[in-house]
Amino acid sequence: MSQVRRRRFGFSVVDLFLTDISGFQVITDILKHQPEIPIVLITAHGSEQVFAEAKKLGAVGALSKPFPPAELLKLINTHVHGPTSDPA
Repeated sequence: MSQVRRRRFGFSVVDLFLTDISGFQVITDILKHQPEIPIVLITAHGSEQVFAEAKKLGAVGALSKPFPPAELLKLINTHVHGPTSDPA
């Protein structure tokens, strides 16, 4: 989390289950320091409750693993470049 305080990021992908901290806490911490960062939560344990909590905390999306890379790229393009951007 010290990197979030020192550097600017354009997008963040956060796993729900991390070694020492919950992905939900990471989302909260990131947005506390850089509220403009779009964040996507990824998890192998997805449910409507998990996705709703991620959105409530400020994530722009959530994906269940495994997911097609195109789904993540679509979220990145939409939230970094705008919904009409063409990645090609």
